[in-house]
Amino acid sequence: MFRRRAALALASCLAFAACSDGSGSGDSTPATTATPTTVAVTGLCALVDEGDLAALFGAGMAFGTPESTDAKCNWPVTTVDGGTRGRIYLGGSGIPYDTAVANSEQLDQEMTDIEGLGARAHFTAHDLDALYWITIEDGSGTLSVAAEYQNGAVPPPEAELIAVLKALAAEYVAGR
Repeated sequence: MFRRRAALALASCLAFAACSDGSGSGDSTPATTATPTTVAVTGLCALVDEGDLAALFGAGMAFGTPESTDAKCNWPVTTVDGGTRGRIYLGGSGIPYDTAVANSEQLDQEMTDIEGLGARAHFTAHDLDALYWITIEDGSGTLSVAAEYQNGAVPPPEAELIAVLKALAAEYVAGR
């Protein structure tokens, strides 16, 4: 049983590996050379603004350097001093919708159906890894909008978290 749950946890993590910034979550030392992003942002990251950042991460946070294309946005969130606090992700999930649901069910992850996004959508909270996301089936694939919290960053109350992620997801789906 443990081996199966570990394999499912690994599969879930691998589904989000494509959106990882690769920096790991253990670095709590602020980088003195990091500064907030001030260049024009293109691709999917153009959907994310300062209001989303403040709603998801609170005051005193800044955007790091985004990895943004028309297919994905992986945007690190830092303190104004450059310490890593998490990331915001928009893009393909890499696994079929039904597989995402089955994996979450087998891992006993709480899911909440979300109306008004694609054919089907749900919010999943993976508190252990401080990873929260909406998975959307939109007819052309499975999409994800996620917020990950690192190094002591705390998510807002769940209703607020869902509202911000849903608004981002609605913009994302509308632009496809």
